[in-house]
Amino acid sequence: MAFFKNLGHYATLVIRDISKFGQLAQKAEPFIEAPLLAIYPPAAAVTRLSHAALGFLVNAADQASALVDGKTKLTVELVEQDFNDIKALAEFFKSHAKANLVDLPSSSSPA
Repeated sequence: MAFFKNLGHYATLVIRDISKFGQLAQKAEPFIEAPLLAIYPPAAAVTRLSHAALGFLVNAADQASALVDGKTKLTVELVEQDFNDIKALAEFFKSHAKANLVDLPSSSSPA
């Protein structure tokens, strides 16, 4: 049985580590933004998208429908560029997991 529940669970832990690097670099922003993108593109994307994603989730939770069987369905609206960046990060995390010999469960989401 895999330690990670799904790609999102794995990504959360990797994001935490990448964000640490991003926070160090953020202190030198804007001088470091372009080099950060060149040196480690995921750090630049995670730093930007982590804040955007939290905002999207807060908005979705605010507009969520009532609980059904103890669960709430959230609809998150994303701008096209953020969606494309998040899809690219999903591929990064899959490659990262494979390179680190991490066994992730198969994705059950539709293509």
